[in-house]
Amino acid sequence: MTQGVEKGLPKVCHIVSGDLWGGAEAVVYHLSRGLKTLGVDISVMTFNEGRLQESLQEDDIDVSVIDERTHALPRLALEIRRHVIDTGTTILHSHGYKENMAAFAASRLTPAVRLAATLHGWPEVYGRKLDLKYRFLNHMNLSVISRFFDCLVCVSEDVKGILVRKHGKAGKKAVVIRNGIDVRPGGVERKRGEELVIGSCGRFVPVKDYPFLVAVAASIRERNGNVLFRVAGDGPEFDAVRELVRINKLEDVFSCLGVVYDMEGFYRGLDLYINTSLHEGIPVSVLEAMLHGLPVVAPRVGGLDEVITDGVEGFLIDERDPSRYGDRCMELMENLGLYDSMSRAAGLKVKTSFSAERMARDYLALYRAMM
Repeated sequence: MTQGVEKGLPKVCHIVSGDLWGGAEAVVYHLSRGLKTLGVDISVMTFNEGRLQESLQEDDIDVSVIDERTHALPRLALEIRRHVIDTGTTILHSHGYKENMAAFAASRLTPAVRLAATLHGWPEVYGRKLDLKYRFLNHMNLSVISRFFDCLVCVSEDVKGILVRKHGKAGKKAVVIRNGIDVRPGGVERKRGEELVIGSCGRFVPVKDYPFLVAVAASIRERNGNVLFRVAGDGPEFDAVRELVRINKLEDVFSCLGVVYDMEGFYRGLDLYINTSLHEGIPVSVLEAMLHGLPVVAPRVGGLDEVITDGVEGFLIDERDPSRYGDRCMELMENLGLYDSMSRAAGLKVKTSFSAERMARDYLALYRAMM
């Protein structure tokens, strides 16, 4: 039940894209619910209609859409300014490059508002060639948030380290608040069938390196035919990944599901979760999978080693070698005792260290300090 609004609490407005359901959208969703429970007056502005908007509306959280397809940056800023004035917002909290620029522009028109930005990772840097336009936009974003924002939240120590290396002055404003998700009491019993179902989810973008996941599937298929792969999500590389699946003749074992709204059902249908990203902050998808009792096989990159202890909740792999991933997956398929131990440890880790309640309280403490 929502507590009464405590006098002196900040009025917070989150600004987020909301186009696809990614890490930033999931964090905004869980954080908004948690802050509302703590009595914070919370609102959300998205630049696109979609799942985030619908989910927040279902939870009776104030959400409005400014369509970025029809609104240029100056118009976005004016709409945000109008919202700030109408609601008495004291803190604008943005979650992305364009969102940061819009929040900054709006704050120039409403100087009393404080600015916070969450850096969910450095995804666009990985898995793509950096053209001059991107380099300029990335540099401008880092310069603006480092100079004009009151606080920069990094979701992992790794992200903070990158920020400090790129913009040393930003280190004075940077704090680490790890992501969290809604947790539930009780445990999850995993019942494995004859086939091992391995899954992953996220945006089909270069940083996720789903082509590498196809290579992992091909490596495993050569050794064992009782393994299936399911990937949930959408994005610009969706068709290219499906074509790779076809080329490797994996259509009967590798399913690209597109957008999945029933993620509970998705996780319940898996036996093992795999992540093949080139970089991560603290991926919400990994936390959700672990909460469902799924051991995780993932690369030792970004903040993943802040979530997974190698050999306890899953395996962390240093080499980008499909056969190494295959070895670890097969080890969990064949060693039921190890599988059960990792399954229990995964669920416990999220409940004790990565709850949405903990995340919301950490952000509230930050907001109070900003005021």
